Amino acid sequence: MLVKETVYILCIFVLVSLLKQCLSLDVTVSTCNLWNFMFNWDIRKHRIAELIRESNSDIVAFQEVRSDFYEEHSQVLELKKLLPEYRWAVWRTANTVAQSDNFIQNLWAKEGIGVLSKRPILTMNMQSLPNHGGPDTNKRIALHVSISLDRNTVLNLVAVHFSYHRQQQCHNSAAILEYIRLKQMKNVIIVGDFNTYMDYDAPVRVFTDRVVTPSNPCYQEMKTPSDKAQTARVLMMDTWIHSSSKGEGLTFSNMPTPGYESRPDRILVTRQSFKVKLTRLSGNGTTYKSKYQGSIKLKRVRSLIRNAFYTFQGYTGFSCDHDCGPRGVCRCGMCVKGDNSERCDLPNCNECNGYLFGIFISYSFVLALSILSFLYALLRVLVVSSKFSPETFFSIMGCTCCLFNPQLYSFQRLSSRHRSLRIFAPIVRLPPMVLLICALILIIFLLFIGDNFFQTGLETASLIMDEEFFPSDHLMYTARLEMKS
Repeated sequence: MLVKETVYILCIFVLVSLLKQCLSLDVTVSTCNLWNFMFNWDIRKHRIAELIRESNSDIVAFQEVRSDFYEEHSQVLELKKLLPEYRWAVWRTANTVAQSDNFIQNLWAKEGIGVLSKRPILTMNMQSLPNHGGPDTNKRIALHVSISLDRNTVLNLVAVHFSYHRQQQCHNSAAILEYIRLKQMKNVIIVGDFNTYMDYDAPVRVFTDRVVTPSNPCYQEMKTPSDKAQTARVLMMDTWIHSSSKGEGLTFSNMPTPGYESRPDRILVTRQSFKVKLTRLSGNGTTYKSKYQGSIKLKRVRSLIRNAFYTFQGYTGFSCDHDCGPRGVCRCGMCVKGDNSERCDLPNCNECNGYLFGIFISYSFVLALSILSFLYALLRVLVVSSKFSPETFFSIMGCTCCLFNPQLYSFQRLSSRHRSLRIFAPIVRLPPMVLLICALILIIFLLFIGDNFFQTGLETASLIMDEEFFPSDHLMYTARLEMKS
């Protein structure tokens, strides 16, 4: 009897556990700094989309999101096209990016914050964060979206990108807490780039400490008129610290050295609402470099040719459309390894001047003609060879394509309206094997000449900075959360 009761109790315990597991509500949230349009955005976005899909995130918050001047197109929309499972997308801009007259084309005039979500976005609100002075004159905003997890559960996600100035970060934290208090928000997730330094985490401790003491450098900024921001602060926790993940969780690098050195990317959640199940970092560049290195090199060669064409058209002073950083220099509109003493703007770059572009066009025409002559001669050799025993030839080739019909290659005298084609008559009348050998020799000669003549330009295109092999200068941070019942 005792055994039956024990088995009965165990069965009830297992059923309750399974029921609890089925009823548990999980949500996966990620944050990713898009690095605006730095270094081949049209290539990087494919790897970022892969990272998002691999993370299986329900919601992804983005910082440094660029859009056009009229905010009709943005990087968030481009990612949404690559990730159709994310049906909801919002973004808001905070600043108009300073432009230069040297830019020939610029599609990314504004910068801000965005969110992609698989779950329905119910409402969206942009909150401007006050600027209390300091060296950082950029406007800062918080993007608040309410997201439906099920019929009875609504999640309040606040996406942020704090100032890089320490004291201004304190003001940002105070403003966010006051906003949460005024809105009486529940199930809160604050996610984004807090610009936190390893030796200055006071703005984050404003959210996670139970009491902000005078030892916290942000103490003065926390004295709100109502002084009720304390109630919101005690509810927040840092998901990385409360997870089982090992390490410091560093996500930002002053690439390529000294390596990952800070943890600005955070996901903070209300203590009473969430339990952290898993955290992970992704996007260290290894896969991106191995998979997209060829695409990056090809794009740089195309950029070299395009900028040489601009010089040929008479454009001057064209430079790179973004900062190359302390270890790079701009040449021909591309960032390459070097120092500022090697910088040159069009038309002063020898490897992409107008004269060189004219030579390139002539060279390309002759090379293309040589390749076509080679293919034509090869086809004629095959046709002539097939005349000895067409059945045997067709059986060897495995096809009976009309291109191998010898009757198609009996050349007649050109009509009067095709007299302009007579310049090609010497090529057509050459014995096919002679034409084949001559075309092959000419192709090899042209490739040798081209390798030497365009060597400087090819070397410039191949001097790729280490930073260019990263999908972003921030790792993507993901946290899987369980809603507490």
